[in-house]
Parts: sequence; structure tokens; C-alpha cells
Amino acid sequence: MLSSGVRNLAKLVGGWTVAIGLVAFTAANFEEIRTGLGIKLTPEDFGVAEHVRAPPQTPEPEVRTVVRYIERDPQPRAENHSRNRSRSARDEDLFRSAVSLERGSDGHFRADAEINGRSIGVLVDTGATLVAMSYEDAASAGISVGAGDFRYVSNTANGQARFARVTLDQVRIGNVVVRNVPAAVSEPGRLGITLLGMSFLGQLRMEMKNGRLILEQ
Repeated sequence: MLSSGVRNLAKLVGGWTVAIGLVAFTAANFEEIRTGLGIKLTPEDFGVAEHVRAPPQTPEPEVRTVVRYIERDPQPRAENHSRNRSRSARDEDLFRSAVSLERGSDGHFRADAEINGRSIGVLVDTGATLVAMSYEDAASAGISVGAGDFRYVSNTANGQARFARVTLDQVRIGNVVVRNVPAAVSEPGRLGITLLGMSFLGQLRMEMKNGRLILEQ
């Protein structure tokens, strides 16, 4: 037989076991018990914490400014480019200056040139470096040179000749005009006609066509 002390201890342990079981049962069936009894209790009333998940938060949409760049072809289409070039070439032809000189019976090309506003007969000479003016033609064009200005020497078919260097304001043949043309003025009586040399001709495009000399600017 058990002593009274042992029996009391067994009763105490049994009481705690029943209490713990009751609490566990209540916590596990909390919703059913609360609904069945019609009472409003929380798990905290039984010392049981209820884990409540916070509702997920929807992130605010990120606002972005979208800038779209439209690339444009820096070059026009081939057909338009070709058309524009053809139109430009035609326009250039309309404004291009040109004069045609006829070959003389002696095989030379002559023209009436306007030098510093005066009309002077000239002979085209591609072998002359400068426009070489006779003393008389220079005087007619208002170009004044003194005896001390003939400081330069050139070799000609008739021997050495002295000349003075000048700059012509402009030389014009037809609608072809060249300005600030380097030129030479021969001594009196040494040159019978003014030579239209390369200081003028070199500024132009020259072309021989059907026996004619075309000067184009």
C-alpha cells in the first residue's frame, strides 16, 4: 500500500497533467470552442500568441520618364541626292561664264580685252608667264610707268627686253572677268601687241573644241 505522501504527490501530478492537457486542447481547438460557446476570446486570453501575417504591401509603381530619340538619316536617299546634284549642275551651268575665241588665219587666237576699263586688242599666248602689255597699250589703259620702273629683264625672240611689273585691276573678255592680274609693261617700241599670258589664262579652264578656244570661268 502507498503511503499518504505518495498518494498526495500522485494526485498533484495528475492534476497538473489534466490542466496542461486542457490548455493544449483549448489552444488547438480555439476557433471551434469560441464559435460553439458564442464568446469572443483571443488566444492571448489563454497565454497563446497568435501569429498574424501582415497583408502584403504592393510597392508603388516607379515613375519613369521615357525619352525616345528618333534617328534621322544624315544623308538623303540616293535618288534624291542624285537628283539634287543634277539640279545643282544645271544651275551652275546657267551661271558659268565662258567665251569662245576663233582661230585666226595665222593659227593664233586674238580677242578684244577690256583692261582697266579700256578696250585693247590682245593675242593669246600660253607661253607667256604674265600678261605682257606694250608701253602704248598700258598708257591707253591709264597705266603710268617711268624710265626707272623698267628694272626687270626678259628674253624674247628679238633678244633681251626690259619691262616694269604692274598689277591690273581687272581683265575682261566677254563675260569672263579676272581681277588683280599680275602684268608686265614693256619699254616703248619693244612690243607690238599685248600678250594675254598665264597670269590671266591660268585662272580659267581652257578647252579646244572644233577649232575654237573656249575660256571658261
